[in-house]
Amino acid sequence: MRDLNPGVARRDGSLRERTLSGLGWTGAASLARQGVGLVLLVVLARLLEPSDFGLIAMVTVFTAFVGLVPQLGLGPALVQAPELDEEQTQSAWWVCVLVGASLAAGVAASAPIVGALYDDARLVPLTRWLAAALFFEAVGVVPAALLQRDMAFRPIARIELTASIGGGIAGLSAAFAGFGATALAVQLLGASALHCLGSHAAVSWRPRAVLRVERLRPLFHFGGHLLGFQLFNYWTRNADDLLIGRFVGAGALGHYGMAYRLMMMPLQQVTQVFQRVMFPALSTVQDDRVRVKVAYLRATRMIGLVTIPAVCGLFVVAPTLVEVVLGADWAPVAPLLQVLCFAAVKQPLGATTGWIYQSQGRTDLMRRWGIRIGTVTMIGFVIGLQWGAYGVAVSYAVTRYLLWVPAIRVPGRLIGMTFGEFVGNVAGVFACSVAMAVAVWLLGLVLLPIAPPTFALGVQVTAGVAVFAGLAHLTRLDAWREARGLFAERLRTLHEPLSADSRA
Repeated sequence: MRDLNPGVARRDGSLRERTLSGLGWTGAASLARQGVGLVLLVVLARLLEPSDFGLIAMVTVFTAFVGLVPQLGLGPALVQAPELDEEQTQSAWWVCVLVGASLAAGVAASAPIVGALYDDARLVPLTRWLAAALFFEAVGVVPAALLQRDMAFRPIARIELTASIGGGIAGLSAAFAGFGATALAVQLLGASALHCLGSHAAVSWRPRAVLRVERLRPLFHFGGHLLGFQLFNYWTRNADDLLIGRFVGAGALGHYGMAYRLMMMPLQQVTQVFQRVMFPALSTVQDDRVRVKVAYLRATRMIGLVTIPAVCGLFVVAPTLVEVVLGADWAPVAPLLQVLCFAAVKQPLGATTGWIYQSQGRTDLMRRWGIRIGTVTMIGFVIGLQWGAYGVAVSYAVTRYLLWVPAIRVPGRLIGMTFGEFVGNVAGVFACSVAMAVAVWLLGLVLLPIAPPTFALGVQVTAGVAVFAGLAHLTRLDAWREARGLFAERLRTLHEPLSADSRA
């Protein structure tokens, strides 16, 4: 079978160079997107009501779920496949387009049902706006996967940043024009369309009139189990929004959703940076379990070095941050955010287990364990709902820790990694983060009674970064030393001519 990209991501000689380059480009783009996203979030929060955010969250619970179906797990399957030919990619593109068009039309037609479910007619036009976004997302699956398979992270970074900015401009324009919650739907639609168009423009591959469904069987074997996991896991991750929106109300869901977005904004960006790079990299060496384990532990150390201190600091400054950034109308967000931070200390690290399942081709095991873990999580949401949005947040945090051990041990066996190794890998980072958080809290006790909130917040954040960096240096954390070494190596490679492999 002829591989579509010989000598690109499948050649071990350039794997380290490509991985470092990918982390550099993906990290820079992620940081830029995070900055753009934060600015957009703050401005939109001032222009719109909390209920507007709740309305869009109600709709996306359904549209984002439906959006998983046209992908059929084919994106990751194309990245992971040891070999890939033209008939498979062409057939995958047509399947995604045909299924995506059908489902987008179905969602648009069922918009009144969504409105009736929540007893709110405002959801009908929002559902139709987002149905169009589903089509663009389906059309862009194959070219985006080919770019990731090639580890072409520079164009990926440009595409995603352009889509974020373009969608944001569209959303802000609609918000200033007084479109209310529709502005948020316009933002999502604009970003999806730009990402789809950019992915097609960046890849050398072009769709042709070739459809051989039988050629997709090897991909469906991998992608089918992954899709099963994604569909069930989706409701695990969104059952909280559905329950709060249906039984508590749009206002409460707006507060809960904003807390979740603030918690996830830095964490998701960091995890996605490594996900984009590590999944194709680990797939390249999937038969060498020792190498996969070493690379995985090293990557999770890097993630923990950023996310654990960020979450610990966010827990401390949450009330002041909400007051300064969002305003008084969003005050209920602060306690929700602090509860979610308790779960978020470990969440980015746990999310990386998908790299193991997928790179080892064990999406069947991923699906089985995902169903068990998801069932416990949703039961927790139902129990917590009797105390409103705050009870749901608490249940989310509690179930994360109850399920932590099996969630790590099961995929760990695939690469010979124990739970103790996983936890010990980031124990030093956690200790330094807790010490930093205590220092920031004590500083707040002194500053907040006598200084303006904006000034106090700025001093606390600056001090937190400095204290953590100092502790990491003094304790000689492995992750700190490795991060500095990788950063220095990346700077050197920027000034060196690209090798033949890198230009491929």
